[in-house]
Amino acid sequence: MGRRSCYCTDSAGAGRYFSRDSRAEPALAHLRARPARHGKSSHVARGYRGPQYAEDIACLLRERVSGPAVLFGHSLGGMLAMWVASHHPELVRALILGDNIIVVRRLHNPMYTALFSGLRDLARKGGSVEQIADGIGKIVLPVPNTDESVMIHELPGNDEAYLLSWARCVQQADADTYDMTLDGSSLEGWDGETVLTRNRLSGRCFCRAPRN
Repeated sequence: MGRRSCYCTDSAGAGRYFSRDSRAEPALAHLRARPARHGKSSHVARGYRGPQYAEDIACLLRERVSGPAVLFGHSLGGMLAMWVASHHPELVRALILGDNIIVVRRLHNPMYTALFSGLRDLARKGGSVEQIADGIGKIVLPVPNTDESVMIHELPGNDEAYLLSWARCVQQADADTYDMTLDGSSLEGWDGETVLTRNRLSGRCFCRAPRN
C-alpha cells in the first residue's frame, strides 16, 4: 500500500505524544502499530510474550508495507522493532529508537525493580485513573547508594497532572510486560548491540514530542 514507515507504540500506547515532522519525506506514508493486549487493541490470553508481539509487527509489515520500512519504536515498541530487525532484516530499512532497553538482561538496580514491580501490581489491580495515579505516587523507590527511600510523588515534576497522565498509560498497559522487563525476558533471542552494530540500516525519519 505504499507505506514505508511504521510506529510501534509502547506498552501503554503513548503514541499520542509523537507526530511526523513536516520535514520528513512527503511521500513517506505512516502506519501505527499498537501491540495486542494494550490500549484499544484486542486482548488475548495471558502469556503473550515478546516474540509474539514482534511477529505480529512482522506480519503487519508483510501485509501492509510495500518494501523495507523505517521502524520507530518507543519503549516496548523499540524492543519490538529491534527484534524484527534482528529476525527479519529484509523488512527493515532503518530503526528509530526511543527510551527502550538496548541490552536485554535482568535488572539489578533496586530502584528499577521497585518501580516496575509497583507499576505491574497497579496494572493488574486496575481501578480508576485517579486510584492508579495515587498508587503510582506512593510507590517507594530506594535512593541509589544510600539507605534512604523516597515515594514517587515526592520527586520533582511528579505533580498531580503528571501522575494522572502516567496512570492513563498504566491503565492501558499489559501487566505482563513489566514482568518481561523485570526477569530479563523482554525479548528472547535477540541482541540489541548486534542489531545496532552489525545490521546495515540506513534512512531518515523525524519525530518530536509536543510542547507544553
